[in-house]
Amino acid sequence: MNSFIIMLLVLGLTQGSITGIIFLLLRNKDRSLKWLGLFLIAYSMPFITWLFVRAGLVEKYPRIDFLPIGLHFAVMPLFYLYAKSLTSTLNRATIRRNLLPALVEVVHYTIICCLSEQAFQLFIQGPYLRVYVLVYTLGLNAFSIGYAARVIHLVQRHQDKVLGFYSDLHGRWLGWVKLTAWANITIGVLDIVVIYLIYNYVDKQLYLMLSVAYSVVMIYWVAISGLRQSNTAISFPVENAPVPISPLVSAGLPVEQLALPESEEGENKAEEDVGQQADFEQITRFMERGAYKDSDLTLAGLADQLGLSYKKVSSLINEKAGMNFNKFVNQYRVEEAKRLLSNSAYDHLNHVGIAQAAGFQTKSTFYRMFREFTGVTPNAYKKEIPH
Repeated sequence: MNSFIIMLLVLGLTQGSITGIIFLLLRNKDRSLKWLGLFLIAYSMPFITWLFVRAGLVEKYPRIDFLPIGLHFAVMPLFYLYAKSLTSTLNRATIRRNLLPALVEVVHYTIICCLSEQAFQLFIQGPYLRVYVLVYTLGLNAFSIGYAARVIHLVQRHQDKVLGFYSDLHGRWLGWVKLTAWANITIGVLDIVVIYLIYNYVDKQLYLMLSVAYSVVMIYWVAISGLRQSNTAISFPVENAPVPISPLVSAGLPVEQLALPESEEGENKAEEDVGQQADFEQITRFMERGAYKDSDLTLAGLADQLGLSYKKVSSLINEKAGMNFNKFVNQYRVEEAKRLLSNSAYDHLNHVGIAQAAGFQTKSTFYRMFREFTGVTPNAYKKEIPH
């Protein structure tokens, strides 16, 4: 088992570090991939120490175990910065704040390595080492779990925005980022349970092998998913329409004297409702003319074509249709797909062709939205059509 563990460690170290360096050197990709490259390098660095342990070097040269190469406290902050770079623009203050724990870790390891021989021997042979390891391990796991939770919260907020801005979520949903964060939370909790509750009852070799195998799989998973991921930052148009100011207010007349009678307020409210209904009907007419067939349709794009603000279009869809922009557009696409499936003139089209004709970018999105709106799959719907 020892040789198999060493093989996994070498595999993880080479794949993680090499892939990370390649991501850093790629020039045709956005900056977010560089953060992922740094994450992969940091994630694979502890493999070096584990290899030293398996080779017996740590037992012979104990200071090796405290070399500042593990970068444990940099792993999840780097993944958080990667996720944040996908959804917004990073500033230097954010970067410094999130990487500060890693800097502290490097400094404290450096101090330990620079201890005098007498102080170092006292540290590793006395009761201090066991307490240090237990506190450090618990702190690291809690720190990693906390950062994973931050990633989940970040992605959830992004997903809420995406649903209100894009008609197609392909490459924008970041589901794999959230899944990765949940996996790290699960492993962190499991690690705490094993170390602090059932350590004496666990096969140490087997647990180490499974931990290393998980880390190697995670390196491949993150590298492949990250390479396929595009930047999903949402840039909302800037709307600086000036708010009209009453000349009476400008003249200094108290606001309470400007209040309209209740009858006039009611008339204004009715006029506003009529205006909103007219704007919403304009939106629905535009969609019925086939705007939904544009697979890249966005809230800003629709608003621009209608000559309305994107905030107003979003508000009208939410209030009048009772759904977000994504579902609003995709309901039209599903209806179009149902029409095509029901028409024998389109029997020559497979489901990919139907999906594209209706405005869907991918077959998977087509299947998911079709089932959500109809309760059945396209195949089942086709079979239910009387011939």
